[in-house]
Amino acid sequence: TNGVDNGLCFSRRAVVRALVKAVEVTGGLHFGFFWGSLLYQYENKVLAEGSACCLECSELSLELRALLGEGSSGKVYEAEWGDGGSGVAKVGYESKLRNEKQTLERLKGVNGVEQLVHTCKIEPTLLNSRGNRGELVVALLKTPRFIASAESSKVVQSLDYVTNRDARQHAVVSVIETVVNVLCTGTAVSDVQFLIDSATGACLLIDVSESRDVRTILHSQKEDWPALDCAAVLNFLNETSAIIALPSTSLFQPQQNRIVHHALQSAAEARRMELGPDLVNLMLSIFD
Repeated sequence: TNGVDNGLCFSRRAVVRALVKAVEVTGGLHFGFFWGSLLYQYENKVLAEGSACCLECSELSLELRALLGEGSSGKVYEAEWGDGGSGVAKVGYESKLRNEKQTLERLKGVNGVEQLVHTCKIEPTLLNSRGNRGELVVALLKTPRFIASAESSKVVQSLDYVTNRDARQHAVVSVIETVVNVLCTGTAVSDVQFLIDSATGACLLIDVSESRDVRTILHSQKEDWPALDCAAVLNFLNETSAIIALPSTSLFQPQQNRIVHHALQSAAEARRMELGPDLVNLMLSIFD
């Protein structure tokens, strides 16, 4: 069909061709267009966005809902999929999600960490001209989608917003236990992100895309740890310590220090055989 505006005649096909050509020439111009209900966006990535957008994801029908977040490796959506499952879907290039997929497979069954339930291919893909043409786009389907327990509570990422003392204590213990359990798999996470329920203190570790396999440090002496693995573990522990830290002026700091020490001793000592004595001692020294 043709459209007329101020005497200019054009076809929809010509407009689409012009838009695609503009994207290819500029190599990453923020230029999207709807095709049906799907928005393709170009900037060295192609990810689906929209309201209740349906995709074929391998053998599953994947429905993407609200956009929850975006990072260097992909976009995260509230999602439902064909077998009745629901949670979140992280969509991006397979090469950028490979490390997160491998990490989540190591963390299968670990309490306090989002779980990978499916990995599927998304087709078709329209890619820009910056060397990614033909690269596979995948979705990591994960559970649960962390939501607040009540209307009066919020999902936060800092204990500064958890004002109830019991909830804060529960959050501190949960974070420490999760970190110990993650290290037992030989995983050190960078850019540590916990979602926390401000009312209950329930926690969930999300986005392990920036993680390192440090299984070499398990059951070994510290002097034998590879330098990069040692640095990754130190960073993981220091970032976690900062998340649960209170200002030095806080009246609750002495009590929280006791809670942290007790929780860490209980969790780490129970897994000493898996972690090794040097790693347990390192954890105790950083959190004390």
